[in-house]
Formats: sequence, C-alpha cells, structure tokens
Amino acid sequence: MKKTLYLIPILGILFLGGCIGNDIIDDRVDPVVRITNPVDTIEVNTSYQFEASFFNNVGKQEMNNLTWKSSDENTISIS
Repeated sequence: MKKTLYLIPILGILFLGGCIGNDIIDDRVDPVVRITNPVDTIEVNTSYQFEASFFNNVGKQEMNNLTWKSSDENTISIS
C-alpha cells in the first residue's frame, strides 16, 4: 500500500512534466491591412486622414509603414 502511495505522486509529476504548455495549432490567416477609421463619404475639396493597421499571418497586429497611393489624385478607392 505504501508503494502505491509513493507511486501516485511520482506518476503525476511525470504526466504533468509532459505538458510543455505550447499547443502547436495551424492558426495561419492571410495578412491584412484594415482601415481603422472608415468613412462613407468625403465632401469635395476637403481632406480626410485615413488610419490603418497591419495584421500578420497569425492575426497579430504589427507596426508597419503604410504608403497611400492613387494613380488619379482626383479619385480614391479603398476596398
């Protein structure tokens, strides 16, 4: 009986030691740039400062320099 009582904690420690704490899951997502302050319309002859965030391939936000460009300065389209 005493051997069994000593064996239980030892086995428990061995089983818990097998838990590494990191689960490897395929949680990959496509990297994306999100507009964080969207607007539906902008008045003519006014300006609006868009803000955006970049999310990497695991969905975590990263600091990244974004450059806004348009081939026609009179038209903008973000989709």
